[in-house]
Amino acid sequence: MLFARFLRAVSVLLLGLAFLSTVTPAQADARTDAAAVRVLRYDASRAAEFRSVVDQAAQVWNASVTNVRLVAGTPADFVVLADNNWPRASVTGLGRGTIWMGRQATSQGY
Repeated sequence: MLFARFLRAVSVLLLGLAFLSTVTPAQADARTDAAAVRVLRYDASRAAEFRSVVDQAAQVWNASVTNVRLVAGTPADFVVLADNNWPRASVTGLGRGTIWMGRQATSQGY
C-alpha cells in the first residue's frame, strides 16, 4: 500500500517535468512519428533508496505515453535526488530540472 502510494507520487513528479516538454497536436501532425518522440534523460544515481522506484516510474510512464520517453542516462535533462525534507521539484526549463524525493513524506506514511 505504501509502495503504491510512493510510486504514484514519483510518477506525478516525473509527469510534471515531462509534461513541460510535450509537443502540441499541431506540432505532432507536422512531424513524422519517429521525430515526434522527445527523449528525456534522467539521472537517479543520487536517489538512494528511491532509485529503483524512479526507474519503475519511468517504465510506467513509457508504457503509457508515446510522445515523451524517459530513459536513464547522462548528461541528464533532469536529476532525481534523495534528502530528508518533503518531495519537491525545481524546473529550470522544458523537461529540465531537479526532483527531490523527500524522506519526510514517506516517514509520515505518504
